Amino acid sequence: MISIIIPNWNGKHFLDTCLSSLLRMNCNVSYEIIIVDNGSEDGSIEFLEINYPDVRVIALNENTGFAYAVQCGIDNAKYEFVALLNNDIEVDKNWLEALYNIIIKDKNIGVCASKMLYFHNRDIINSAGIYYAWDGGARDIGIDEKDIGQYNKLESIFGACAGAALYRKSALEEIGGFDIKFFAYYEDVDVSFRMQLYAYKVYYVPDAIVYHIGSGSTGKVSDFVVLNGHRNLIWLLIKNMPDLLLLLYSPFIILYQFYALWNSYRRGQLKISLKARKNAMSNLSFYLKERKKIQKNRRVSLSYLHKLFLNPLSLMKSKK
Repeated sequence: MISIIIPNWNGKHFLDTCLSSLLRMNCNVSYEIIIVDNGSEDGSIEFLEINYPDVRVIALNENTGFAYAVQCGIDNAKYEFVALLNNDIEVDKNWLEALYNIIIKDKNIGVCASKMLYFHNRDIINSAGIYYAWDGGARDIGIDEKDIGQYNKLESIFGACAGAALYRKSALEEIGGFDIKFFAYYEDVDVSFRMQLYAYKVYYVPDAIVYHIGSGSTGKVSDFVVLNGHRNLIWLLIKNMPDLLLLLYSPFIILYQFYALWNSYRRGQLKISLKARKNAMSNLSFYLKERKKIQKNRRVSLSYLHKLFLNPLSLMKSKK
């Protein structure tokens, strides 16, 4: 019933923790495990062949990025539901069944998000879903907050972190799947945005718990993160934001872009940030064509979307 897809790039040191936790799950639903290996050179494939021979491995010749790897797994999945999981995660024994029990309740649910806690600080939240703001910024809900039960309610949200989420495969196919041009970062926000535009629901499931090591392959705020992240935020905005809302939010969007550039300057990464924007504009014609297709198929009202997105000014007040 469920295909669990785990992208891997030189993550041999994570695989035993991840896979052994999956095999310990209490799950009455049949599932397969697919590792999509992005040209690892650390012996990951040999490790899997010896220690986890029942795990299905799709070996790619090079590092194609997270987005391509998960889409490759989705295209080769046998089942209607696909769970995406980072390789640096340990799952709770009830994780998969908790997600499945929600997504099967309504055919209009396109994706269910997990409660992600930090592996080494298990009372600190890594993600309780994703929000999207008027300024074009996206962030994990509850990130770095102490878990005191404030996110223990099943609820409809904007988006799911693809590090641990369950998707309806038919919904992914309808919205066009993961955008492989994104390579890595915010590809899950892009998918969630299109799910919302196509009137699919996204739910946060607090009983679906995982423990995330985090920054296992790329590091925090590296040049790689800045280059891909800043570029991809622009692409998903161009693709997905309806015209009137784009106009309405334009002052917030412009301010956010200047703020991102200022932060990059402070960290000594201004050249990388400018390069990200140049790369984004080099694919402008492609994404304007994608925009036409996506907006033509929009099934929700502008008022629905406006209420779904968060006002960045209210976020600033809440942090004081």
